[in-house]
Amino acid sequence: MRILLLALLLALAPVGVAPPAFAQSTRVDARAEVAAALYAASATQAAELRNMDARLRQARAEIERLRAQGAGARAELISAQERYIADLAARDRAYAQEIAVFRAAVADIASTPEGVAILTQRRPGNLRQARAQLLALIDTRNAAEQRATDIRRAANLRTGATFALDDRAKGEATTAEVMALYEQVTRLDPSVHWDWIELTRLYVDAGRLSDAQQSANRALALASDLRERSVALIGLGDVLGIQGDLRGARARYEEALSIDRQIAATSALDADTRRDLSITLGRLGDVSLGLGDVGGALRYYEDMLQRDVQIARESPTWIGFLDVCSDLWGITDTLVAAGDLSRARQFIELGVGGCEQLVTDGVTGAPLQLAYARWRLANIRAAQGDVAFARDEFRSLQLFADEATRADPSNHSVALQAQLLEVSLADIDILNRNYEQARRRLNDLIAALSETSGFAGQADAYIWRAQVRLATLPGSDITWAALEPAWPSVRAAGDLSALDFLFIERARTAGKH
Repeated sequence: MRILLLALLLALAPVGVAPPAFAQSTRVDARAEVAAALYAASATQAAELRNMDARLRQARAEIERLRAQGAGARAELISAQERYIADLAARDRAYAQEIAVFRAAVADIASTPEGVAILTQRRPGNLRQARAQLLALIDTRNAAEQRATDIRRAANLRTGATFALDDRAKGEATTAEVMALYEQVTRLDPSVHWDWIELTRLYVDAGRLSDAQQSANRALALASDLRERSVALIGLGDVLGIQGDLRGARARYEEALSIDRQIAATSALDADTRRDLSITLGRLGDVSLGLGDVGGALRYYEDMLQRDVQIARESPTWIGFLDVCSDLWGITDTLVAAGDLSRARQFIELGVGGCEQLVTDGVTGAPLQLAYARWRLANIRAAQGDVAFARDEFRSLQLFADEATRADPSNHSVALQAQLLEVSLADIDILNRNYEQARRRLNDLIAALSETSGFAGQADAYIWRAQVRLATLPGSDITWAALEPAWPSVRAAGDLSALDFLFIERARTAGKH
């Protein structure tokens, strides 16, 4: 930077004569002065120190050779300097952004004949304009340096945020702690797609759905390739689905599936590419089930499971095995919705067994997956008449949920799902004919859920499920006719259990008498 400013100041020194005519050579001069300014910039010198190697040294020697040849080699000199800047920018992301800001300022000065004159010599009567241009250049330089500093700070902080995200998965960091780190990262450098993806997921867990939708849209806007666009569409679809817009979610998932198939058709089918496709199929299964298309959901889930089993066989990893276990939930939920509890039990028992092995192996995330699988199995067995087994499972799962919410009270998604266990325990009370205890438990739950913020749609669905149970109790004045209009939105919220369908049928039957 000192070299550039000195050159500018010398160019502004009085010469006492009028400048020569230069209008016809303005375009060449402008390009030459921009190339020279960028080449001499302190940002370029700093980037050289970070990246210097034999190729850069050879290129710099060639530039000095051309410079010594004078006007005859001017065109070659300009091209050599431009190639040098481009090479450095390709190697150094922070430098690329910094020099882009600097280039804009220098190019602005050199964009007119008067600007070229400011960079090359003093013109009588032009001192004030030259000084104003120079001060603007300095301000822009400061802004570029601050931008480069922010990018480097964000890169350092991103490392800490990545570790914190891993710690959260292991139960040793809260959602709020990790979310705060990613918010700092995106404030410093809002240009990285994957930061916004992680922030979207964190916002969802924190119940900040409006922020999650904005973050997902930022990720979508920043996607630089097909895979990044697909991942962003999945994130946006997830947010829309939680907000109750299943058709909007399905449209995003279908676009993501089209992209995933395009990627699969044009590139090597590595495990990540194949896993992306399976994830999208699973999301479409979820949406189909939520919209009441049981057959369509089952086709998506079976396709997903078949692909994930193949991936796990060919590339055995704990992530692949965990995927297979969670795939079994979707098939289980679909079979439950179809009324086939025997087959549903077969699938979820496989899921429980697989998750138990992963927990034994110490796989991160496996305990939570196992809890979801156990809850499904307990519901099925209770619906089949094994109430004692379900009671013991629900009590055990409630202890697990209490521990999880204490470890991360800012994860409102898990906290809300833990509330569902109150419905499950009320189910046991009803099946054991302990109606008054069930009534108290359900009314307390409704009161607590009425104050829930962030997941209003899910909370309303849980309240509805509690009201369905209340409708089946002796002396209840809740009717199926009052409950039925909300059924589509409750179905859309997902995670309906075998006992949900059992009590829905009881409420319907009670309404007919």
